[in-house]
Amino acid sequence: MLYLCIDESKLIGLLNIRYELPKYLAEKYGHIGYGVRPSERKKGYATTMLRHALSVCKEKGMTQVILGCYKDNVASVSIKI
Repeated sequence: MLYLCIDESKLIGLLNIRYELPKYLAEKYGHIGYGVRPSERKKGYATTMLRHALSVCKEKGMTQVILGCYKDNVASVSIKI
C-alpha cells in the first residue's frame, strides 16, 4: 500500500507498506519503506510516517514488522519510535 506525505499541497515523501513479505525482501528491505524529499529532511516527517505505518500494520493485525536500513543511513538508524 502506497501513501503520500503531503504538507500544504507539497509532496514531502512516500511511504510503502508491504503486508506480505517474500523472503528476499525480508532479508534486505522489510515491511516498510519510505523516503523524504531532501529539502524536507530533519523536520520529523520520517518519524511521523514510520509511526503511521506501524499503526496501520497493527490495525491490519500484523504482530511482527521487520524494519531494515543500511547501517550508514544515520537518519533512519536514529529515528525514535
